[in-house]
Amino acid sequence: MGLFGGGLLAGLFALATVTLLRPFLPDRQEANWSADALVLALFTAILVADQIYGNYFMSAGTWLMLGIAASMRVNNKHGGQSRG
Repeated sequence: MGLFGGGLLAGLFALATVTLLRPFLPDRQEANWSADALVLALFTAILVADQIYGNYFMSAGTWLMLGIAASMRVNNKHGGQSRG
């Protein structure tokens, strides 16, 4: 991937981590904190396992969790309203 690709990947992981940690800030406490904690724990566990094993099939879980984090970010921008 090189330096540029690695930097983009690290930025993507950082953005996902910030998105997943945002509901735990004192000014943003919500009733759905248990679901947010579960998603954060799954993201952390899958990311660590992916980095240890380096298997293609393990990375599918990491990309799934990044997609969930992106979905949470979009929903937070729209006030948590469903668009479906």
